[in-house]
Amino acid sequence: GENDRVFGFAQQGRKPEMVVGHGKQVTCAAHRRSRGIPSFHPLHGVGSENMPGSPDLPPAPTSPRWRPFARAGHVVAGAALMILIGTTTAPAFGAQAAIASCSGTGTTFAGGAGTTASPYQVATAAQLAGITGAYLSCAFTQTADISLAAYPTWTPIGSASGTPFTGSYDGQSRTVSDLTIANRASHGSGLFGYSDGASIANVIVSGVAIDQYVDASFRKYLNGALIGKATDTAIDNCHSSGSIEGYNDNGGLVGGLSDGSTITRSSSSANVSGNAWDAGGLVGYMAGTRPTSISSSWATGTVTSTGYFTGGLVGGTWDTPTITESYA
Repeated sequence: GENDRVFGFAQQGRKPEMVVGHGKQVTCAAHRRSRGIPSFHPLHGVGSENMPGSPDLPPAPTSPRWRPFARAGHVVAGAALMILIGTTTAPAFGAQAAIASCSGTGTTFAGGAGTTASPYQVATAAQLAGITGAYLSCAFTQTADISLAAYPTWTPIGSASGTPFTGSYDGQSRTVSDLTIANRASHGSGLFGYSDGASIANVIVSGVAIDQYVDASFRKYLNGALIGKATDTAIDNCHSSGSIEGYNDNGGLVGGLSDGSTITRSSSSANVSGNAWDAGGLVGYMAGTRPTSISSSWATGTVTSTGYFTGGLVGGTWDTPTITESYA
């Protein structure tokens, strides 16, 4: 029911499903457990029993006694809680803001003018790496599969120091492969580091290898295959595979989803490893003064953590996020 905190919490005497590691007022209209799909128990791990009778979970009590169960050393794989609400319509690409003019220097793209009507065309790894400076507010479209094997440690597009990616990027369902980031000195690692007010769609990031944790001497947060931290960003039809490890705020697709950001029709099969807070198969955490949402999306990778708030889909939720038609 509305504001049912079934995500990442265990009511005494009732077995939960580990989809969100920690939740606060996660809004859903219906939740259903499918037959024959493994379920997760905080003490006994993943089971494989068929659920007899009606697959519907019982309604939440009016005065529940919840206790968090995302504890150190948990492994989450194949949790089977599905959130089913109506239908989801894909957002219009670039709906965040039309880009009427844009220009930069230093990179020659395969074509285009950097506007919504005529985006810059990205066909090579060098052109992708060239999205810096004034180009961060431009519109782009990917015209070929791109390997980043020539970049032993990728420098993410957009940073936290006042230069996030604010434009639009349409991957046209082409692949960006071989993205590697290891022992990078900054937080916020992924194909994009930080985005704000951006639109990112139809991107496939495959074979990701992000390793941003060694020990107490080196531990970085906000790591995701697609984006380290997304603020007020529309993400649609994006997918990832590979492995991500960091200190906290680690997600298979996005590390941190905040302040009005949305994810639709997206997925991750990446394995995620966390060492502090918020590790999730799709998103590390959802939070912000403006509502964030995930719809028609899923995660199938294994999530492990030595810390807290670990979930198959989302590690931690704060404020009032919404998750619909999604599963892990």
